[in-house]
Amino acid sequence: MFKRFDLESPEDQEEITFELAGETYHCLPQAPGGVLNRLMGSIRIDERGREQFSGLDLIGFLDGVLTAPDAARFREACDSRDVIIPIAKIGEICMWLSQEVYADRPTA
Repeated sequence: MFKRFDLESPEDQEEITFELAGETYHCLPQAPGGVLNRLMGSIRIDERGREQFSGLDLIGFLDGVLTAPDAARFREACDSRDVIIPIAKIGEICMWLSQEVYADRPTA
């Protein structure tokens, strides 16, 4: 028995970008399945029933979905002392990407 599984071409999909602190960042057209799976697997529910992620999980997700040059720039921006990027803002970006953008482009 044999079954072929074909993949959709990412070139046919709309470019994904976001702006943060005056900088534009470019994301991959599809989230790698493992990257999205690790983020979803890291969800913890607090005592109020809200989803929580660690900062490392959020940064890891962005590192996996941003283009290579933009991932490096984003890591530098996160460590900047000149423009402070709160972890809550990083979480907001991750939720937008994972729930609103990549949810319509399944890869896992």
